[in-house]
This record gives sequence, C-alpha cells and structure tokens, in this order.
Amino acid sequence: MSLVLGSAPTGSGATRTSRFAAAGVALVGAGLILVNPAAPVPPDIQHRYVHLTAGADDFMGWSSVFERAGENLDALFSNSNIPALLEQIGGNLTDYGQLIIGMENVPLDVRIVDGEPMTRFVTSGFAGVGEALQKMIFGVESDPFKYPGLETLFERMAGYAADGNAFGVFNDLNLWTLYGLEDIGKAMAPVLSIPARMLENLSSAVSEFVGPLDAWSFIKEFSGTQMEPLIGVFYQLANTITQAVGGDLNALLSAPADLMNALINGWEVPDTPNVFVGLLNDGSIFDALLVDWPARLAEALTVGTADLPTNAASAAADAVDPGAFLDLFGSGDVLSGLF
Repeated sequence: MSLVLGSAPTGSGATRTSRFAAAGVALVGAGLILVNPAAPVPPDIQHRYVHLTAGADDFMGWSSVFERAGENLDALFSNSNIPALLEQIGGNLTDYGQLIIGMENVPLDVRIVDGEPMTRFVTSGFAGVGEALQKMIFGVESDPFKYPGLETLFERMAGYAADGNAFGVFNDLNLWTLYGLEDIGKAMAPVLSIPARMLENLSSAVSEFVGPLDAWSFIKEFSGTQMEPLIGVFYQLANTITQAVGGDLNALLSAPADLMNALINGWEVPDTPNVFVGLLNDGSIFDALLVDWPARLAEALTVGTADLPTNAASAAADAVDPGAFLDLFGSGDVLSGLF
C-alpha cells in the first residue's frame, strides 16, 4: 500500500536505530552550518526538510497538511481489509449453519487401511440423519444385512416369532437399531465439532499476534505505532528551531502546520529513506487497524473450516417422504403378523 508522507512517499524499511542516527546527523549538520554560515553544505546532509512552505496560497502549510491527510485516508480505506475479515467471519458462520442443516462429504475420521491412512466422509446434520432414517425405514437393496428396511425386518421377525425363535427376533431388531443409530451418530459428529472448530480459530487468531515466537514482534510493532508520531513531532520541532535560528521566517510561520503534518502524515529524515510514521501513513496505527491486522485475522480464521467442502446437502425434511412412511403401515398386514 502506498500512502503519502509529509513530503513524498518513501519506504520505512530501515531500523529504528538508523532513523535516529540519520535524524541526529542531519540536525547536527544543520547546527554546524548555522555556527559557520560560510561553510559549504556537506553533500550527505543537505537540507531537504519536510516542513511545509508557508505562504498565502498554502495558508501557512495547512492546505498541504489536509491534502496529504486526505490522500492517506483515501489510501487507508481503499486498502482496508475489514470487508475481507467480515466476509471470513460470515463464511465461517455459514459453514457452521450448513454443518447443522446438512453438508455432503464432510470428513468424519481417518482410519489406517492396508497401512495407508484413509479418510471417511459423511453427510452431516439433519440431512445425514434423514438419510439414516431413510435407510432404516426403506432399506438398502445392496446391503440388506445392515439395512433390510422395516417391511423386510417385520417379515423376518414375524417368521421368527411364528417359530418361537425369540433370539432371532431380538437379533434382527438389535442389528437394525444399532446400524441406524451408528449412521445417526456419524451425521451428528460434525455438528458436535463446531465448538472445537470455533476454539481452533480463536487459538489461531491469538497465536497470530501473541504466539510463542510472535509476541515480541507484536509488542515492537504496536509500541512503534504509538511512539513514532510523537518522536517525529519532536524531530520536526528541532528542525524548525534550527531553521528559525538561521533566519528562516517561513519556518516559524509554518511551524504549527509542520508539527501537525509530522504527527498525522509522518516525518521523513532529510536525505534518507528513513521515516517516522504518523497516525495515517503506511505503518501507522490506523494502517495496522484497517489493513494489516484484519488481513492477518482473516487468514487465521480459516483454520477451523479449511477441511469443509462447499456443497451443502439438502435438509433432512427433504430426505424422507412422510407419505411413503405412512403407506408402509396403511394395510396393517405386516404388523398383524407380529402380534
């Protein structure tokens, strides 16, 4: 992101120590020139100060301050990652809702098959429960042992009952119930994982800023955004005093605007790429709040739902036809055989 500084946009990649040293060299050099006006200006400290030019057309520097502040604000809002963060939060909530309603191909667990890990997938939530009930009620032709369906089940149980085989009646009923409950439990497992997914995202977000290897970087970054605007103001004040002592009346006229400019838009160390950030330019607290930190948060919040597919299954209400269920018992012939 390219934001506008007190004079011209520059990078801020140098260390804080080098910025202090460069600023000190520039100001000391200016003082030496004032003590000995005839001395030539050393080439490495020629004064390209960042104070604004005072004059009627510029309202003693204030026009430039507001212009640059406006450009910085425009850049901040144009590059803001707040919408991306809100989109990610909304996407996570949508995923949780789809897990409850029903999502196809949700990872269930990982099993070792022939020495290789194999992931099993299920349909989650109400849709998965609906599929399980449909198998229990209507059966699965390709797997009649697990899912015989109620009609076949009752026929078998009626036969066992007619032969006086209580074990056969209980065994078939038990298998039908257990396999059905297993499928219902598998469908509900991803729903029960939602709190863990939320905590995983929370942990990822916290670790992004204050993790074991990141806390010190965050402290330095945050403290820098708080201290540098004031440090830049003091350097600008020293710069203004140095120029005023040398007889530059424009420095006095533009001093309030120069100081405000250093506070808001940053202060550039003369003749160097080093910058003390202000409140609005690149690397400032508002740049962190609107651009950098939201982007990092949005990325961290992808962890908990990264394994979920995007296709949502139908709701459980569409999985079972109530009319077909009632037709199964319409004649009462099957039930009459049991009792």
